[in-house]
Amino acid sequence: MIQGGEFKLKMFHKPPSDYTLVDLPVKNKSIHLIWVHQELPAAEFLYMHQASSGSSFKFPNKFTPASDYHVTVYESDAQVDNSSNKGISCYCTVKISKVLRFRAYMTKTEVNELFVKSSEFVGRHGLSGDLEITHMYRDKLPDYFDFIFHKNGGIIPCYYKTLSGDKASSLHFNIKGIFFHTFVDFTTLKPPPISYQGSMRLHIAAQMFFDNVNIYFADFYCHYKSHKVTLVFAYKGTEGDKFCQPRLKKLDPYDNPFLYRTSEGRIFVNSGVRVEVIYTAPIYARNILKTFGPYYIFFTHVHPVGNPGNIVKSKPKNADCNVCNLEVRKNILTEQTL
Repeated sequence: MIQGGEFKLKMFHKPPSDYTLVDLPVKNKSIHLIWVHQELPAAEFLYMHQASSGSSFKFPNKFTPASDYHVTVYESDAQVDNSSNKGISCYCTVKISKVLRFRAYMTKTEVNELFVKSSEFVGRHGLSGDLEITHMYRDKLPDYFDFIFHKNGGIIPCYYKTLSGDKASSLHFNIKGIFFHTFVDFTTLKPPPISYQGSMRLHIAAQMFFDNVNIYFADFYCHYKSHKVTLVFAYKGTEGDKFCQPRLKKLDPYDNPFLYRTSEGRIFVNSGVRVEVIYTAPIYARNILKTFGPYYIFFTHVHPVGNPGNIVKSKPKNADCNVCNLEVRKNILTEQTL
């Protein structure tokens, strides 16, 4: 009979594909029965692990990147049967964990696969060529910017990356940054006059984002319409930069298919895909305004579409798209339809 309640599992990931359960709540003379179910292709693994309080368990197998898994841990107490001379030990399950459901992260191999797919895509669809941009922009409600400039010292803080994009991305809730758009209309070379995120648009000179950063390709996805590429601009030497190095594909800031600068300092973006930027350092907006003036940072009003206050923050990629999904996910979808 179960004598205890449920407990949550914590998983630590070390690239490329090492996974460890940490802070397992066990007592002396207890064991863990660890059950792992790979959803597709279907497979089950059972591990028995002798553990002491506060211990961890590193999985000996390599989880398949971009595949879905369920993990359950049974905590059991050892009880010795003294009725026989052999002193047989038996175990009574006292606690069962909550089921941990997760998709194994992409390694650099899968990230590079998306890089190749996106590079081929922009080669076919970038009919207007590369477009010059002068600023990147961030759309929000007025209350957001009121907080930044009147209650936060004019500093834009970093936020954890949510679940938008590929579900197997290692960025989700692991890296902090500030999200910026680069898209401009190829006829006007200006950002769109509408926004789903809010009625105020903050523009910051694009050249400032390229100073002292490493640029990484992170994701390629769509939401049934336009395709998007996510780039991480990681300030060199920071925790964000150290996180990206073993996980993402590093790009040359002067020579890549999506967003680059020239030796003269001009910034160009590919017209065949919407390029999103995650900048991994706080932005001292008030200081930029005082030091460099209104060309480098300014606001405009845009027409809000929908209900920006209730916008869904974690919209996953289109799982049915044959352009931006990994081959392993396409194979899983094929198995499901057979």
